[in-house]
Amino acid sequence: MVKKAPKRHSSSHALLNQSSSSSSVAAFGNLRRKVMKQISHDSLNTTANQQNNTSRWSVSSGSAYSSPDPTNYQQRRTSLGRLFARPLSDLVDNADENVVPGAVLDIIKAVFRDGLYLEGIFRKPPNHRICREIREKLDSGQQVNFYDVQPTVAASLLKEFLRLLPDSLLISSEFPSWLQLCDEKDVGVRIEKAK
Repeated sequence: MVKKAPKRHSSSHALLNQSSSSSSVAAFGNLRRKVMKQISHDSLNTTANQQNNTSRWSVSSGSAYSSPDPTNYQQRRTSLGRLFARPLSDLVDNADENVVPGAVLDIIKAVFRDGLYLEGIFRKPPNHRICREIREKLDSGQQVNFYDVQPTVAASLLKEFLRLLPDSLLISSEFPSWLQLCDEKDVGVRIEKAK
Protein backbone atom coordinates (compact mmCIF):
# COMPACT_ATOMS: atom_id res chain seq x y z
CA MET A 1 0.00 0.00 0.00
CA VAL A 2 1.36 3.42 -1.03
CA LYS A 3 0.92 6.26 1.39
CA LYS A 4 0.12 9.67 0.00
CA ALA A 5 2.30 12.50 1.12
CA PRO A 6 0.39 14.95 3.26
CA LYS A 7 -0.53 18.17 1.53
CA ARG A 8 1.58 21.11 2.51
CA HIS A 9 -0.14 24.36 3.26
CA SER A 10 1.42 27.64 4.01
CA SER A 11 0.77 28.72 7.55
CA SER A 12 -1.93 31.16 6.43
CA HIS A 13 -3.79 28.43 4.50
CA ALA A 14 -3.51 26.08 7.46
CA LEU A 15 -5.00 28.71 9.72
CA LEU A 16 -7.84 29.35 7.28
CA ASN A 17 -8.65 25.62 7.07
CA GLN A 18 -8.91 25.30 10.83
CA SER A 19 -12.17 25.90 12.60
CA SER A 20 -13.23 29.49 12.77
CA SER A 21 -12.67 29.77 16.47
CA SER A 22 -11.59 33.07 17.85
CA SER A 23 -8.11 31.76 18.62
CA SER A 24 -7.47 30.79 14.97
CA VAL A 25 -8.75 34.16 13.76
CA ALA A 26 -6.49 35.93 16.22
CA ALA A 27 -3.55 33.75 15.17
CA PHE A 28 -4.22 34.54 11.51
CA GLY A 29 -4.38 38.26 12.33
CA ASN A 30 -1.02 38.04 14.12
CA LEU A 31 0.52 36.13 11.22
CA ARG A 32 -0.81 38.68 8.71
CA ARG A 33 0.62 41.57 10.76
CA LYS A 34 4.04 39.85 10.95
CA VAL A 35 4.08 39.21 7.19
CA MET A 36 3.05 42.79 6.37
CA LYS A 37 5.66 44.14 8.79
CA GLN A 38 8.35 42.01 7.12
CA ILE A 39 7.25 43.10 3.64
CA SER A 40 7.37 46.78 4.58
CA HIS A 41 10.73 46.29 6.33
CA ASP A 42 12.16 44.50 3.26
CA SER A 43 10.89 47.18 0.89
CA LEU A 44 12.41 49.93 3.03
CA ASN A 45 15.76 48.13 3.07
CA THR A 46 15.59 47.57 -0.69
CA THR A 47 14.89 51.27 -1.28
CA ALA A 48 17.76 52.29 1.01
CA ASN A 49 20.13 49.86 -0.72
CA GLN A 50 19.10 51.12 -4.15
CA GLN A 51 19.74 54.71 -3.07
CA ASN A 52 23.14 53.75 -1.67
CA ASN A 53 24.04 51.90 -4.87
CA THR A 54 22.91 54.83 -7.01
CA SER A 55 24.85 57.24 -4.84
CA ARG A 56 28.00 55.12 -5.15
CA TRP A 57 27.51 54.79 -8.91
CA SER A 58 27.09 58.56 -9.30
CA VAL A 59 30.31 59.25 -7.41
CA SER A 60 32.30 56.51 -9.13
CA SER A 61 31.14 57.48 -12.62
CA GLY A 62 32.28 61.05 -12.13
CA SER A 63 28.81 62.54 -11.91
CA ALA A 64 28.52 65.84 -10.10
CA TYR A 65 25.38 64.66 -8.32
CA SER A 66 25.87 62.37 -5.36
CA SER A 67 22.24 61.47 -4.70
CA PRO A 68 19.24 60.59 -6.81
CA ASP A 69 17.23 63.52 -5.48
CA PRO A 70 14.11 63.88 -7.66
CA THR A 71 13.95 67.62 -6.98
CA ASN A 72 17.24 68.08 -8.88
CA TYR A 73 15.82 66.58 -12.08
CA GLN A 74 16.07 69.85 -13.99
CA GLN A 75 19.66 70.36 -12.86
CA ARG A 76 20.62 66.85 -13.99
CA ARG A 77 19.45 67.40 -17.56
CA THR A 78 22.49 67.69 -19.78
CA SER A 79 20.93 69.93 -22.41
CA LEU A 80 17.75 71.90 -22.82
CA GLY A 81 15.59 71.12 -25.80
CA ARG A 82 13.29 73.49 -27.60
CA LEU A 83 10.20 72.65 -25.55
CA PHE A 84 10.63 70.73 -22.30
CA ALA A 85 12.16 72.31 -19.15
CA ARG A 86 12.18 75.77 -20.71
CA PRO A 87 10.69 78.89 -19.12
CA LEU A 88 7.36 79.94 -20.61
CA SER A 89 8.86 83.31 -21.48
CA ASP A 90 11.30 81.54 -23.84
CA LEU A 91 8.52 79.54 -25.48
CA VAL A 92 6.00 82.30 -26.07
CA ASP A 93 6.33 84.32 -29.24
CA ASN A 94 7.40 87.84 -28.19
CA ALA A 95 5.13 89.50 -30.77
CA ASP A 96 1.99 88.08 -29.18
CA GLU A 97 2.44 87.11 -25.55
CA ASN A 98 -0.93 85.34 -25.28
CA VAL A 99 0.02 82.47 -27.60
CA VAL A 100 0.42 78.94 -26.29
CA PRO A 101 3.42 77.16 -27.88
CA GLY A 102 2.25 75.24 -30.93
CA ALA A 103 3.46 71.82 -29.81
CA VAL A 104 1.78 72.21 -26.41
CA LEU A 105 -1.44 73.27 -28.11
CA ASP A 106 -1.24 70.16 -30.32
CA ILE A 107 -0.78 67.98 -27.24
CA ILE A 108 -3.78 69.58 -25.51
CA LYS A 109 -5.91 69.14 -28.64
CA ALA A 110 -4.93 65.46 -28.81
CA VAL A 111 -5.90 64.95 -25.17
CA PHE A 112 -9.30 66.61 -25.70
CA ARG A 113 -9.95 64.94 -29.04
CA ASP A 114 -9.04 61.37 -28.16
CA GLY A 115 -8.97 61.15 -24.39
CA LEU A 116 -11.92 63.18 -23.18
CA TYR A 117 -13.97 60.08 -22.38
CA LEU A 118 -11.07 57.83 -21.42
CA GLU A 119 -11.31 57.16 -17.72
CA GLY A 120 -8.05 57.71 -15.83
CA ILE A 121 -6.23 59.22 -18.82
CA PHE A 122 -3.73 61.02 -16.58
CA ARG A 123 -3.21 57.94 -14.36
CA LYS A 124 -2.83 55.18 -16.94
CA PRO A 125 0.79 54.45 -17.84
CA PRO A 126 1.73 55.22 -21.44
CA ASN A 127 4.22 53.43 -23.65
CA HIS A 128 7.42 55.01 -22.31
CA ARG A 129 9.46 54.31 -25.43
CA ILE A 130 6.94 56.19 -27.59
CA CYS A 131 6.82 59.05 -25.05
CA ARG A 132 10.61 59.36 -25.13
CA GLU A 133 10.70 59.30 -28.95
CA ILE A 134 8.00 61.96 -29.29
CA ARG A 135 9.61 64.12 -26.62
CA GLU A 136 12.96 63.94 -28.44
CA LYS A 137 11.24 64.93 -31.69
CA LEU A 138 9.51 67.89 -30.02
CA ASP A 139 12.74 68.98 -28.33
CA SER A 140 14.58 68.90 -31.65
CA GLY A 141 11.88 71.00 -33.33
CA GLN A 142 10.39 68.27 -35.53
CA GLN A 143 6.67 68.14 -36.31
CA VAL A 144 4.64 65.36 -34.70
CA ASN A 145 1.33 64.09 -36.04
CA PHE A 146 -0.75 63.73 -32.86
CA TYR A 147 -3.58 61.97 -34.72
CA ASP A 148 -1.45 58.81 -34.56
CA VAL A 149 -0.53 59.22 -30.87
CA GLN A 150 -2.35 57.33 -28.13
CA PRO A 151 -4.25 59.60 -25.70
CA THR A 152 -2.30 58.28 -22.69
CA VAL A 153 0.96 59.24 -24.42
CA ALA A 154 -0.34 62.76 -25.12
CA ALA A 155 -1.53 63.09 -21.51
CA SER A 156 1.86 61.94 -20.23
CA LEU A 157 3.66 64.47 -22.45
CA LEU A 158 1.40 67.25 -21.16
CA LYS A 159 2.08 66.25 -17.56
CA GLU A 160 5.81 66.12 -18.21
CA PHE A 161 5.79 69.54 -19.89
CA LEU A 162 3.97 71.11 -16.93
CA ARG A 163 6.10 69.28 -14.35
CA LEU A 164 9.37 70.43 -15.94
CA LEU A 165 8.46 74.12 -16.15
CA PRO A 166 11.14 75.98 -14.16
CA ASP A 167 8.50 78.34 -12.77
CA SER A 168 4.91 77.45 -12.03
CA LEU A 169 2.22 77.88 -14.65
CA LEU A 170 0.72 80.74 -12.67
CA ILE A 171 3.90 82.80 -12.46
CA SER A 172 4.91 83.29 -8.83
CA SER A 173 6.06 86.88 -9.38
CA GLU A 174 2.42 87.71 -10.18
CA PHE A 175 1.08 86.10 -7.01
CA PRO A 176 -0.45 89.33 -5.56
CA SER A 177 -2.28 89.90 -8.85
CA TRP A 178 -3.70 86.36 -8.74
CA LEU A 179 -4.98 86.99 -5.22
CA GLN A 180 -6.68 90.23 -6.31
CA LEU A 181 -8.21 88.39 -9.23
CA CYS A 182 -9.95 86.00 -6.80
CA ASP A 183 -11.72 88.95 -5.16
CA GLU A 184 -13.22 90.12 -8.48
CA LYS A 185 -16.98 89.34 -8.58
CA ASP A 186 -17.65 89.85 -12.30
CA VAL A 187 -16.61 86.76 -14.29
CA GLY A 188 -16.04 88.72 -17.53
CA VAL A 189 -13.71 91.19 -15.82
CA ARG A 190 -11.92 88.30 -14.09
CA ILE A 191 -11.28 86.60 -17.44
CA GLU A 192 -9.96 89.81 -19.01
CA LYS A 193 -7.62 90.46 -16.09
CA ALA A 194 -6.36 86.86 -16.20
CA LYS A 195 -5.29 87.30 -19.82
